[in-house]
Amino acid sequence: MLQTSTTTDSEFNLFPVEEIEHTTTCSLSAEDQIFYNNIKKELNKISYSPSQESVDKILNHSKSL
Repeated sequence: MLQTSTTTDSEFNLFPVEEIEHTTTCSLSAEDQIFYNNIKKELNKISYSPSQESVDKILNHSKSL
């Protein structure tokens, strides 16, 4: 039988209490920021209203599993 144990060491804390800082678009280069701003509206439309073809592909894949 294998022996297992847990630790309260903060070094091994897999669920930290403090929030993780999210990367913002400010970390993009100026050129990448311009590109992102140009496509942002379309990306948001896709994420909120995927095409029926995309939905069908996802459903067909799920059924095949």
